[in-house]
Amino acid sequence: MRNKHILLIDDDIDERIIFQDIIDSLTTDCLFSYAESADDAKEQLKWVIPDVIFLDHNMPRKNGLAFLSEIRKSELYSNVPVIFYSTGLTPELSQQAMDAGATICIKKYSNLQEFQKLMQRIINESYLLKGNSNSLQ
Repeated sequence: MRNKHILLIDDDIDERIIFQDIIDSLTTDCLFSYAESADDAKEQLKWVIPDVIFLDHNMPRKNGLAFLSEIRKSELYSNVPVIFYSTGLTPELSQQAMDAGATICIKKYSNLQEFQKLMQRIINESYLLKGNSNSLQ
């Protein structure tokens, strides 16, 4: 059985550290990688198909919506759950992300304990990523 692979696409180094710390605290059965930009992610996705992609909206050069639309055009990534993950998530942005192919949308947490609980659910309960829900809180 192979480890689950989570890819975070976010230009904020603090987010990458938080993700790594939380994943390390929850499991040893999960690989974690990150991309600092859509261009960086595009290069990584040439070599690996992750089990879950967390995608930030606010990034330089190409934002999360544009990148989400781009990767959803590829048959390789059509079944990869993409969690649209943003501080500025509004109902309108959430709907745009869902229309572009997001699996679910999550507003970035300020409470790390709540975020850790959410990550535990995502790691352990893959069915959460396959439903039609557009929000997981």
